Amino acid sequence: MISLVKVNMPKKSALLLGATGLVGSHLLTHLLESNIYEDVRLITRRKVEQNHPKLKQYVADFEHLDALCEVFKVDDVFCCLGTTIKQAKSKAMFRKVDYDYIVQVAQLSKKQKVQCFLLLSSIGANPNSPVFYLQIKGETEVTIQHLNLPNFQVFRPSLLLGKRSDFRIAEACFSWMSP
Repeated sequence: MISLVKVNMPKKSALLLGATGLVGSHLLTHLLESNIYEDVRLITRRKVEQNHPKLKQYVADFEHLDALCEVFKVDDVFCCLGTTIKQAKSKAMFRKVDYDYIVQVAQLSKKQKVQCFLLLSSIGANPNSPVFYLQIKGETEVTIQHLNLPNFQVFRPSLLLGKRSDFRIAEACFSWMSP
């Protein structure tokens, strides 16, 4: 006869960046509901209107992310940072958010010995892509891969559909064409 013994796994801590976006907001809900995490931290540019006993929020200027180095002392970092060229207003600002900030997050994660770094990227990400968006996503993945984090996971979703605060004409067209 086999008996199952319930093992009390140590609770983990998580840091989420990008919690105000479509994917990040859903991920935040899952992290807070999870039995795996007892400590969920957010670094955002603006406060999230959500209260939970597990939740600690840090509003930051991403130009000075090093100031929050201690916040990166967690088990897992979920990075859902990202923007659009329309929101960023230029390719240079897009690169700053989707490459510079994300690479800095990965470097701080490595410095604090994070066990797992999980990155939201994009289908088609490739540093050699002729499409600027996909090129930056690919460059970001390659740069982080070279950091040799203990566990680096990349998620490459296709078109992200959901309720957003801003209207995106290209997404509306593509969602209509490919349900």
